[in-house]
Amino acid sequence: GETLILGAAKTNEKADQYIDGFEDAILGLSVHETNTVNLTYPTDFSEKKFAGLTCTFKITLISITAFSYPALTDDFISKNTDYDTLEKYVAYLHTSLAEKKKAEAVSENLNTVWNQVIENASFQLPEERVQKYADQEHKALDELAKKEGMTVEAFLETKLNVTLSSYQEYIRSVCERRVKEEFAFYAIAEKEGILLTDEEFQTKAEKLSDYYGSDLDTFLKTWGDEYIRITLQGQKVMEYVLEKAIPTTK
Repeated sequence: GETLILGAAKTNEKADQYIDGFEDAILGLSVHETNTVNLTYPTDFSEKKFAGLTCTFKITLISITAFSYPALTDDFISKNTDYDTLEKYVAYLHTSLAEKKKAEAVSENLNTVWNQVIENASFQLPEERVQKYADQEHKALDELAKKEGMTVEAFLETKLNVTLSSYQEYIRSVCERRVKEEFAFYAIAEKEGILLTDEEFQTKAEKLSDYYGSDLDTFLKTWGDEYIRITLQGQKVMEYVLEKAIPTTK
């Protein structure tokens, strides 16, 4: 006996977003035409008060929108892309997608191999270095909270839905992993003779600074020489590890 005004909503003839029969009641209507139907909500409906209820719906079609898409012709391609024919554009898409899939596969393999390296190694972590990174993370969090005019505890609960203690545990694990990786980078680099040279550092750091739209001096001052050096050494080591990894089948 309760009357609810649901308001306007968008749907399409292939949608399955309402209860069974809703779209069928719309099909065939003209604009501003109304149809009244009795429909039953499913028993597992998200709003429990409606679950299983049979209700009367008065549906008025407000408007009909049809979408049309231009034909993929050489003329359309030349006007909207950097290619002059459909054939060339399709060839580009094939190449682009293949390269993307290859890059994704390389990244996945690299993560798998590197995780195994870290898991199979033993470390004696210097507490002061782990704490140094943890302090940096907590300082950044404190600054974010202050910008929002909140305490750290309130910021974490409101923005991230976590407690301070659980966040501290998470940061601790992240910082420990970071120090482990640094140790692994340099241990492998020294053993395999692939320590980053000053020339390599200069070249790769310049490429990074260009990528971020900065000159090298400003870039190194912003990020820190040590951080960039560790990052670049890590890239070199991980590429080496991936190259030397022996694939196994299960």
